Amino acid sequence: MKNLLTLILFSNFLFAEIVLENSSFNKVYLEQYTKVFIDESSNLSFEDIKNKEFKFTSRFNYTATKSAIWSSFSIKSLENIEVYFENIKAGVDLIDVYIVKDGNLLKKIELGDYRDIKNREIQTRNSAFVLNLEENSTYDFFIKHNSYSGISVIWEIYNNSNYTQLLSYRSLIWGIFIGTIFVLAFHNIFIYFSIKEKAFLFYVMFIISSSIYQLLANGIFYEYIRDIDLNILNGLTWVFAYTTLFLILTFHFFVLKPKKGTLSFKLIILSIFLAFSTIIYYLFSFKYPEIRYNVIYTNYISYFSIFILLFTSFLAYKKGEKDAKTYFIVLIIYIILLFYVVYILIGNFEYFENFWLFIPLLTLIDVSLFTIILYSKLKDIERQRNDQVHFIISQSRFTSLGNNVANMIHQWKNPIAQIGSQVTLLEATYNLDNKNYIKTSKEIIPHIKSSILFLKDTMNDIYNFYRNPSEKENFFIQEQIDTLLRILKNELETNNIKVNLDIENIEIYSYKTSFLNIIMILLENAIFQLKYFKEKDRRIVIIAEKLSDNTVRILIEDNGGGIPKEHLNSIFDLNFSTKNKSGSGIGLALAKTLVETRLNAQIEVINSTKGARFTITLNK
Repeated sequence: MKNLLTLILFSNFLFAEIVLENSSFNKVYLEQYTKVFIDESSNLSFEDIKNKEFKFTSRFNYTATKSAIWSSFSIKSLENIEVYFENIKAGVDLIDVYIVKDGNLLKKIELGDYRDIKNREIQTRNSAFVLNLEENSTYDFFIKHNSYSGISVIWEIYNNSNYTQLLSYRSLIWGIFIGTIFVLAFHNIFIYFSIKEKAFLFYVMFIISSSIYQLLANGIFYEYIRDIDLNILNGLTWVFAYTTLFLILTFHFFVLKPKKGTLSFKLIILSIFLAFSTIIYYLFSFKYPEIRYNVIYTNYISYFSIFILLFTSFLAYKKGEKDAKTYFIVLIIYIILLFYVVYILIGNFEYFENFWLFIPLLTLIDVSLFTIILYSKLKDIERQRNDQVHFIISQSRFTSLGNNVANMIHQWKNPIAQIGSQVTLLEATYNLDNKNYIKTSKEIIPHIKSSILFLKDTMNDIYNFYRNPSEKENFFIQEQIDTLLRILKNELETNNIKVNLDIENIEIYSYKTSFLNIIMILLENAIFQLKYFKEKDRRIVIIAEKLSDNTVRILIEDNGGGIPKEHLNSIFDLNFSTKNKSGSGIGLALAKTLVETRLNAQIEVINSTKGARFTITLNK
């Protein structure tokens, strides 16, 4: 501590020269000791520059420029000391370090991201080198910086232990950053595949692109990806910068979902087009690097796009759209943090000590802000789906109403006609052949009773199907399937469909009406398939069996050729139907919903060698 205090006091007194007494010094931030000279021609050599007047300045961070930015500082060593030097900004393209010892040029060190890292003595993301300072010697450093991106002329010096600790700590921080982004991306891509909401997909693409930009801009790829064209690696920074802009605009579009033809729709589409055009423009920088100096012009596209983000979200807020106020606030915070980080990286704002530590932290905060909106959106989707499921379940009794009433009418035609003709016969016998009336009545009344009993049984089947008890009950699978087959008897006979049953004597405890609905839906789908895609030998097989783990498996299979392979993954989706105009897209979605929510079971479908096979697995 005493040595450090001596160093600080003595350095401040001299102002232009750092004095190192021994190797126990900590990190020294060289901002106040650095002088700057700007070579606008970028052609001056070291011999030319060493006689130029370097000046102290308040500006040490510069935007992309064709000029060469020179910096200079001096160090006096009182002992033999090993010192590590590092530029505080990663991503500077070309750095030439000229070291003068006691008035004589000692050596030149070539650094920068446009030079192969494998040729460096210290292979890290920032430009760095190590120098052994000799006792009672003065070293003058003249450092030339050229870059297509931002330039910082501030350097830091460390002893060996402090610098080793810095590199380890830096690797840890960026490792945590990458791991967090991976988890965040994986979580949201899983949500996307679950609910198919495009906002989640573009959010994942956005955070990945934003992270890649930060890894490129902060030299992580340069440090770890060795065998790659450095011009391409540098150009990718610009490409991913505007890819991130493109993706945040697209994400914004799917969050707001503006109506086609509205002002918001047109402005967002225009911004997306401009951002995409800028990506294409910077792809040419792989061949023509000089165009990167035009960043001052392409920045206007960024400004315009950010204005559109805020303006259109404000319009949504004024219209009173759900969560628009929260989204507007989130966008404001995001843009402020984004501008701050990016403007430091590109040289508009000044670097500060340990800024590298804030980059991954602020980036994580920035991209995580949108999870507030996505979470709200997810809850809204979940609420809508729950409402939809409850509505479907509440209406499940009536999904087959039309077909069932039609089947019932068909089945009632003959018994009613028979009853009518038999009553007419009784009436005629009474009026015309009264002496044989009793004999005729004894023959006809049993037939009338049989027809009435058939009508009663059919009515009971329909009643049992449509009643909706709120509690579970015990019932036999065989009895319920027989009920359905009686309801469907006319349609099965009309279409020459045979039903093969292999049902064990199984009693289960569940919601009977829901069970009937599920089996009816599957049977009706099988009948439709056989009716339109099978000319002869039409069959449906129904199997119900106990499994060893106290579960029951029910299989319903037809020989109608099966479901097209491309539709298998969508067959249970709501509003999806392979029946074209004949289908509502509700049936199988309802069946899956009832299986999972009411029976607490699973349903799956595969194509067998003959046709579609639906399998339901449930607990007894």
